[in-house]
Amino acid sequence: IELARKHPKDEGRMAALYALRSMTDHQKNPDAVKAILEGMASDNPLLVATAIDIIFQYGLDNPDEVEKALEKHLAHKDPNVRGRAALKYAQLVARKNKKDQTAAAVAKLEPMLADKDAYVRSEVADAFVALRHLPAIHKLMTMLDDSASNSLSTPYTDLSGSKRNFISDGSGWSRVDDAVLWAISNLSRNIKGKEQQFTLRKINYGKVEEDITVARKDARTWYEANKAELDK
Repeated sequence: IELARKHPKDEGRMAALYALRSMTDHQKNPDAVKAILEGMASDNPLLVATAIDIIFQYGLDNPDEVEKALEKHLAHKDPNVRGRAALKYAQLVARKNKKDQTAAAVAKLEPMLADKDAYVRSEVADAFVALRHLPAIHKLMTMLDDSASNSLSTPYTDLSGSKRNFISDGSGWSRVDDAVLWAISNLSRNIKGKEQQFTLRKINYGKVEEDITVARKDARTWYEANKAELDK
């Protein structure tokens, strides 16, 4: 914890934060959460993103302060930070299960579905799954033809001096339409009638483009038959 807070190099603080993640219930330790908050206050976007990475929403000490810090980072200049902040923010809000706070989070996150960065758009789609906000599917359907790569690789030098890449990946097949299809499928599980839920077909290695193309058609067919259920 001390190294995560006070190591003279950002790379050392990053390494210490990742080590914290292996601690049992680190999120319940007030000093560990202080280290996370201090990391999130850094001017180094990769240190901020690392701090966000180790936030677990359950049993978190001082969740309100963490939530406020995440909300601030929804407008961060770096997509590695914006994307992570969107998902963790939604998870913390969802934990409270309060309609007014969920509505406020939806209002903040909806514009981010049009973020200039594909990774952020994908993480925001996942954020709506965390919030269980079924009406988000209306907007997600308009994103089905977005096949942009949602993977980021940012070079940096670690504490040992080795060259590394900081990886942010928005979905299993590293593309927005894949993330959107996954989000639609998982959001649809909140529809009471199981027969009205959308089941995403398997996307196979070597047939990704073909399978996603068919899955898009599946989603559009499902949507036309069930869109009235989304606003109930």
